[in-house]
Amino acid sequence: MTKSLPKKKPWFQYLVELPIDLIFKTRSARISSEAARINNDNLIEYYEKRDSIQQKMEAGKMQLQALIQQRNFEFQYEQSHFNRHFQGKEGKLNRELQTQLAILNQEFQAQDGKLNRELQTELARLNREFQAQEGNLNRENAYQLEIFRAKLQIFLQEKQKDLQLQLKEIDVTLARELKAIDLQNNLTVIRQQRQLNNWPLTLDDEQIKEIVKSDNLLILFVPPILKYDRAGAGANSLPNTFPDIEQGLNRRLRAFLEKYKQSGRKVDFLTGVWMTKAFSGEGAFKTIFSGLKSKPILVINTLVERTYYHLEYSYWSQNFQEPYIDSVPKEEPFSWLELLYFATKERLLKWEAQRNKEKIEKGTTEEFDGALGGEFVNKFLADLELIKRENRMLEIGEDPNNLPNRNYTVTEPDKETFSRLIAIQICLLIGRTADEYFLLDVPPQERQPPLLPELLPKLLEEIS
Repeated sequence: MTKSLPKKKPWFQYLVELPIDLIFKTRSARISSEAARINNDNLIEYYEKRDSIQQKMEAGKMQLQALIQQRNFEFQYEQSHFNRHFQGKEGKLNRELQTQLAILNQEFQAQDGKLNRELQTELARLNREFQAQEGNLNRENAYQLEIFRAKLQIFLQEKQKDLQLQLKEIDVTLARELKAIDLQNNLTVIRQQRQLNNWPLTLDDEQIKEIVKSDNLLILFVPPILKYDRAGAGANSLPNTFPDIEQGLNRRLRAFLEKYKQSGRKVDFLTGVWMTKAFSGEGAFKTIFSGLKSKPILVINTLVERTYYHLEYSYWSQNFQEPYIDSVPKEEPFSWLELLYFATKERLLKWEAQRNKEKIEKGTTEEFDGALGGEFVNKFLADLELIKRENRMLEIGEDPNNLPNRNYTVTEPDKETFSRLIAIQICLLIGRTADEYFLLDVPPQERQPPLLPELLPKLLEEIS
């Protein structure tokens, strides 16, 4: 900056250039040119100074290196001289140290021998004192030990007496408890045996649980007569005239329940497992309920007494606390004999109508009667007379059952009709109960509408 000051224009030159710049408008160009010239001069001066400084720095570095090299030579010489001097001093000190260590070692050995002799003397004295003290302690301990043994013996004798008394009490208590347990076991065995003796089925509860799925409604049917009654023939107390319809009933009930299965309703039919007619009523139903309360079951027992019969039944599902027990009819029983005679009368009236038609068409009934034989024709005619007598009794307000020798000739078709009528009554009971179960007692997602109304017309057709 100082070197650029002499190069500035004189003030009068600015006065001359000012009018020219105003006229020709060249002031800005002149200023720019002047600034460029000044910057070039400054750069030249800067480079000259930088080169001078770099030359001085190089000369200083060379002088510094020469000085460092000279100092290194001097240091190495001084270090070698010092090492020789130090080694001489070290050798001298080592020799003096060895001499001093030898003297100290001799003195230590002498002192060590003296201390060892004094230590042995002191140890011998302490050993004698310890042995004397140990003897006194042993005698004292032996005395105290004898006293402790005597007290321990007395204590053990007292504890042994207490323990013997406790053992006797435990023996008495244990004998009492064992006797009570034995008595309880005997009572349990007696109750189980009694329950087994009172179990009305030939299969036990576990066998039935294995046979029947838990969510299926089990229909357990007991026919009017058991062919093999374990209680003996006297248990039934049935007249010889009651027809054997067990297989027919089973067949018809099974066909009825098959319609429930086909509609997606889970039912199982079990028959032939009732042991004896000696078991019936609430006792038998509750006994079965106690073992099979986890399964939905309908038990139907057909009971016959003299010329009457009724259906006693029990129903329960998984949520029942007690089985539902009822009978059909609730009060007066049906007369199975009248129902059988009803089937016989229907057959006789149809036979009479056919015979009369034959007589009208052909003028004689010989051919028609010959198909059955004279014996059966005479019986049928006698039965028709009996029907007329009953009608006359009804007209005068008398009970037809009071007629003497009121014995109709019952044929196998009559028994089939009788079996069908009984089966219809049982099917109605089964259908009503099954519809109740599948409508109310199953989970909501499995509930189904009643099916019996759809099957009822078909059942009623079989009556006509």
